[in-house]
Amino acid sequence: MTEQNNKKDKIIAIGCVAALLAACSFLLLLPGTMRSDDTMFHVIRLESLVEAIKMGDWAPHIFPYVYQNFGYAISLFYSDFFLYIPAVLCLLGVNSLTAYDLFFVLIMAASAFAAYYSTWRMFKSRIGSLVTTLLYVGSAYMATDVFSRSALGETQAFVFIPFALWGMYAAVLGDETRHWPLIVGFAGLVLSHNLSLMLTAVFFMFFLLFCVDKLIKQPKRILHIAYSAVFVAFSTAFFLFPMAEQLLKETFFSSYHARIFSPSTAAVRLRNLFISTDITPGAFFTPPVGITILAVLLLRIAFGFKLPQTTRERFRDLCILGGCFSLFMSTSFFPWGLFDPTLNIIQFPWRFHLFSTLFFAVAAGIMAQDLLKNKEKLRYAVWTVITVLCAIQFLSIAVPHYNQLAAKEDIVTNTADFIMWDENYLHGNNNRALWREREQHINEVRGVNSAVTAHQEVDYFVRTITYSENKTDNALECAIIYFLGYEAVDVDTGEVLPVSPSANGWLQIDIDTKQSGTIEVRYAGTAVQHIAPYITLAFFAVMTIWTLYATKKRKYKGFGKNCG
Repeated sequence: MTEQNNKKDKIIAIGCVAALLAACSFLLLLPGTMRSDDTMFHVIRLESLVEAIKMGDWAPHIFPYVYQNFGYAISLFYSDFFLYIPAVLCLLGVNSLTAYDLFFVLIMAASAFAAYYSTWRMFKSRIGSLVTTLLYVGSAYMATDVFSRSALGETQAFVFIPFALWGMYAAVLGDETRHWPLIVGFAGLVLSHNLSLMLTAVFFMFFLLFCVDKLIKQPKRILHIAYSAVFVAFSTAFFLFPMAEQLLKETFFSSYHARIFSPSTAAVRLRNLFISTDITPGAFFTPPVGITILAVLLLRIAFGFKLPQTTRERFRDLCILGGCFSLFMSTSFFPWGLFDPTLNIIQFPWRFHLFSTLFFAVAAGIMAQDLLKNKEKLRYAVWTVITVLCAIQFLSIAVPHYNQLAAKEDIVTNTADFIMWDENYLHGNNNRALWREREQHINEVRGVNSAVTAHQEVDYFVRTITYSENKTDNALECAIIYFLGYEAVDVDTGEVLPVSPSANGWLQIDIDTKQSGTIEVRYAGTAVQHIAPYITLAFFAVMTIWTLYATKKRKYKGFGKNCG
């Protein structure tokens, strides 16, 4: 390829990606924001984080004013790491809804970069990398996550699973000493979306099984994988360890929900697998994986079936196999009912569309590299056609959904009527029947064993509870969602009072037989929460020192050889 052709390729490739991103994101730049499935939840997360920063709480665990002042530990289970990006925009004066939409635009652009860069580093082919990027960003499931669901966490996962896939390739089939793609991929998933992290790890296990011959011949690869795993765990310890502590020590409503909700009710029927006219938001809608995925599958069939001769061909077929497995898992053909409640944590089988999209996009890029190499006019035509088809596919989902919500006046311009929309991490004792009734008496504090006169005053950092007329060995039930880490202190004596989850999943304070008093309640956090950030900082300090030492040692070794 001449230098002139190479420059022309770059210009056309950049133009295709820019055009597709513009087509996919222009609805997000219109005034107002769609009230999709998770919009309310994530916008309140954003506004609560901004409020916490203004209060001087730069790393909040509890947002005390959400859920009508019941308080919710969103940040312990949904990482705020990347949410600081739109939060900074809000602090600079940007409306929270606008910042939220702009964040989605940034995520789509970052996903395009991740897909292109990862595949280019694997196969050194601009042809294949561009095809992968177009199919990935313009996918039906990207449109579903952004517009139908407003699934911020899973959309962020689009940025990191290409790095994870590149890391898997390097660890098993390529240069195993190149750890950073695997580390960036999995660390990003830890800080983005727990379920995507879990499913990616499962696919990695399958990938290792299919390539076990390579691991047996080169066992050092296993050590490099273990090194990457340790790096991910300690680099994300500031979030991962506190979350693990809560999940291991307490029972949450998500566990109860998983027992009663079977993924089989949301499995995709074959007629809706590749294309669907159902864009209605809701728990049981079944989004398609997209007609472009069917086209890639047919293209692979057209290639014919023979044993792969090269590492690249082997990886292509592993991606096709992973894509087909993901399609199967998303459908009603998989016997989800047989695995109730073990697999119910997945909630929606069509989550596997995320992996179908990536696997088929990468396989298509590898096949395009073989088909379009040294065929300049043909590849330009193919790039253009794919760009147009992906834009049409994306907008066929986004535009009707946008218009439908606009007709229902669900395009909102303020958050005054937003409420929280997440129950996953309410305490397992949560009583829905009492929830709404108690919202009307948020400052009321009730005796557990006998009636008392008590109320609470809500401040951001401290809740002050005043009680009197207690006549028995008693406890107070406060309108505060219980999480491990709450502390209650008797103002008069300085005594730290025992706290526990009440029968309704709220904060219960043991006051014994004391007749009256004042109690200050604050979320003091746990020892793990206090130590975890320092574990991450210490880990990075050790790794930095080690890297400098190793680099210096290599330089001295090279100097000695040159002198000899």
